Amino acid sequence: MEPFEQVPGKIGAAWSWSAEILSAAGVEQPENEARILLGFVLGIPVWRLCLEPDRILDRRRKFWEVTLRRAAREPLAYIVGEWGFHEIVLGTDARALIPRPETELLVETALELVPSPVRCLDVCCGSGAVALALATVLPRAWVGASDISAPALSLARSNSRRLGLQERVEFRQGDLFHPWQGESGFDLITANPPYVKLKEWQELEPEIREYEPALALQGGEDGLALIRRVVKAAQEFLRKEGVLLVEIGADQEMSVAFLVRSGGGYVDIEILRDLNGRGRVLRARRRS
Repeated sequence: MEPFEQVPGKIGAAWSWSAEILSAAGVEQPENEARILLGFVLGIPVWRLCLEPDRILDRRRKFWEVTLRRAAREPLAYIVGEWGFHEIVLGTDARALIPRPETELLVETALELVPSPVRCLDVCCGSGAVALALATVLPRAWVGASDISAPALSLARSNSRRLGLQERVEFRQGDLFHPWQGESGFDLITANPPYVKLKEWQELEPEIREYEPALALQGGEDGLALIRRVVKAAQEFLRKEGVLLVEIGADQEMSVAFLVRSGGGYVDIEILRDLNGRGRVLRARRRS
């Protein structure tokens, strides 16, 4: 008997089998994730699974493989290869962080504050999530984006082509603002820099700690190493009264607010809260 033959032959039973495996592995939403994996393997919308429980599962080996990958705590987004973010769908793999719902607050805040910016810059762009979402919802905007990671930028460029945004989004490799030396006058700068504290690293879920790129997560001893640099350097690249938006850790609100206010280069400083009520996005305007 082949190992994959332990998978039941009908959709409904296979779904239950996968959910049990994922639950035993500590996955938080085993039934929902088993359904997503099953829909992915069959290439059908997940809502159809409930309507066809007796349908024969003709891809048992594949379903067995992806269930075991998820049970090993490989992120669901890496297994299915794409993930939704704001109004777009991005290709996802281990070259870059998986786009998080809380990061959508960067995009939503940008739309409220700068309804029609012509020049945007996103640093620490990763998969291109924020840059590409901005270009999608702001059709007259030009967006620059940079990351120190060549693999992440390769994925970001692939996502740009996927969305047909190559003409309005330019990716450059380098550390923070270094690729944009000599350029200024940006209406908006966004950043989702690494902000995980060193002591918190081992406490992260295995999906994050063992699979996602540490370079995009670790923010030094206090988690603020990159945030400090972004806040200081952004002043050189923003136009007068341009807006800076930076995602921060849920417990960094007071430290970041003090950091920005003590620098003296910004006004209208505020920490915006996510749907869980946690301080998540720094908003500041360059002093005129």
